[in-house]
Amino acid sequence: MSLLARRYAAGLVLLALLVTRAVPGGPLASVTGQEQARNVLIIVADDLGVDAVARYGVATDTARTPTLDALADDGVLFEQAWAYPVCAPFRASVLTGRFGFRNGVGTVPGRLDLRETIIPKVLSAHPALGVAHAAIGKWHLGGGDSAPNDHGFGYHAGPIDNVDDYFAYQRVVNGRSALETGYATSVQVNDASAWIAERGAQPWFMWLAFNAPHEPFHRPPDDLHSVNLPPGEPGRGRAVVPFFQAAVEAMDTEIGRLLDEMDPAVRARTTIVFVGDNGSPARTVNPPFTRESAKGTLYQGGILTPLIIAGAGIEARGRRVAHLVHSVDLMATSLDLLGLPVGDWPTDIDGRSLRPFLESPDAPALRDWAFSERFGSRMGAESDGKAIRDLRYKYIRFDSGAEALYDLQRDPYEARELIAAGLDADGDAALAALRARLDALLAGPPVTPTPNGAPTVAATVTAVATPPAPRATATPEIPAGGPLYVPVARGDG
Repeated sequence: MSLLARRYAAGLVLLALLVTRAVPGGPLASVTGQEQARNVLIIVADDLGVDAVARYGVATDTARTPTLDALADDGVLFEQAWAYPVCAPFRASVLTGRFGFRNGVGTVPGRLDLRETIIPKVLSAHPALGVAHAAIGKWHLGGGDSAPNDHGFGYHAGPIDNVDDYFAYQRVVNGRSALETGYATSVQVNDASAWIAERGAQPWFMWLAFNAPHEPFHRPPDDLHSVNLPPGEPGRGRAVVPFFQAAVEAMDTEIGRLLDEMDPAVRARTTIVFVGDNGSPARTVNPPFTRESAKGTLYQGGILTPLIIAGAGIEARGRRVAHLVHSVDLMATSLDLLGLPVGDWPTDIDGRSLRPFLESPDAPALRDWAFSERFGSRMGAESDGKAIRDLRYKYIRFDSGAEALYDLQRDPYEARELIAAGLDADGDAALAALRARLDALLAGPPVTPTPNGAPTVAATVTAVATPPAPRATATPEIPAGGPLYVPVARGDG
């Protein structure tokens, strides 16, 4: 049987396993109400934007991903998930549930302060839950070889940062580093599978952060992909695209292996969260995004990321959710699914639990705005800044003082900047409202979770009930044809 045929068959088997609920407690009996999904597996793809995931339908030139297709078809696909332009702020936002201006990580390299409370610390503070926790794969939040353990993870195996060679890199296990020559994606799945098997019936949380498909775009083992790659290693420019797609397909193959290797009873209790950390890089990004709006930028191609949740706890499967969600929401979602009462969550998080979206197709919106940012980068004020959006408009305030406004309903890929073009009454009102919302967010007090898992501003919000006066309009220094191109070096997440 050919590789493609085998992978197609494996995808069908995966889908069958995901949807089988013939008897109570079957392979994926629904976990709702007072029951909890006792395991949470967060899988992070490095440098994978929505344009590179077939089920998003943004582009046609995508890698074959039968495992992700099956997860999307049997889970919930979030169409409007915002994250960060590069990877370190994304990682910090998920693990802390806090925006970068609160946790201090705004670019790469970034170092997460040990005083920050991340998911494993919260779980360890509630031993009655009995939840084990592990970080597998790339860390990239500074602090040296022991950093994942220092921050609270009970187990860590993987590279601390990016790898220069997928077949020769330093693999760290609980602070001890040694040369590893196995293909990084496969080794990370080996580590994840072994750790899960050792847990038996114990509940667990796993952070599985692949290096893939981040460059270098090295040729994966032939049995993991079906791409007809040219001889040798990739060249320059768009010549890397086939190698990028091979890495994506290889990652998809290995995710499928990880799920197949799980004990069926463990799998039945596991919620799987697949997410990209930022947009696709300039050399691989697909139209309608451009090099100028890819990874490293505050445009949609840099911060609109894939998010698919499947497995235990999902009702009315195969849905798409158009409500605004954010990477900070994944901490609250994980704690909620693992059974920690909202009163025991950290009181200063920005995230909301996405569990209502998993359990009901009719769940109302949890937020009417989303936020992203980049600060402290080598590119400086021309690329650093803040972005905020509501259900229709998106506002960017660069640190240089330039501003931009887009109508995402009419112009989802940001081809026409509205301030320079001249605002109508709706645009003028949206600009004033988003400026005020951003000012209030940046100046506001901590947030506290409410019983439904959606944080609300603390009572002291009355001190900033009137936001600062809107800034004077600055003509954005943006070419009429589109946003500025901001190159991102390979080490930048």
